[in-house]
Amino acid sequence: MAEHMSYASLNTPAVLVDLDQLEANISEMSRLAAEAGLQLRPHVKVHENVSIARMQLEGGACGVEVGSVEQAEAMVEQGLTDIIVAHPNFYGGPKGDILKKLLGMPGLRLAQVIDMPEQAEMVAGIGQAVGKKVPVLIKIDLGRSPRFGVQPGQPMVDMARKIQQLPGVELVGIYGHEMGAKPTPEG
Repeated sequence: MAEHMSYASLNTPAVLVDLDQLEANISEMSRLAAEAGLQLRPHVKVHENVSIARMQLEGGACGVEVGSVEQAEAMVEQGLTDIIVAHPNFYGGPKGDILKKLLGMPGLRLAQVIDMPEQAEMVAGIGQAVGKKVPVLIKIDLGRSPRFGVQPGQPMVDMARKIQQLPGVELVGIYGHEMGAKPTPEG
């Protein structure tokens, strides 16, 4: 039997989840993706919780997206096997060691988002070291945040050509996401 307690008695910080609403949200997102003929891959940065990620996968998601290779490692340790690392990284030191370890795991599908040739070269070197081609996606600048991404058009084509020359990576796609809402003229 569940124990009932008042909010005032909770030690903070505390996470409170309305499971009915969570399940409804997962179901709705899965339905909308299916109706649009799309695969759903939620970014688990918001919850960083493998139980919720599993609920999303059971609800129809094709895999998950994480922000960092460390988050990927945590999800893999809990049994998740299809992950995109969304934030471009430089893989020297501990991050490189984690990526090598993950790439050596049988059955794990791991892809890395990149937005600079230097990142692609580092990932390619790690791929060569473990004898695999690392799937990579080029992050495109959608015009919402000039901090990240390759410019569309010729810069994207040039980046793709450079990546295709690297022996330890395989270009599998283009990645883009909104970085938040721009303020309206009214404020």
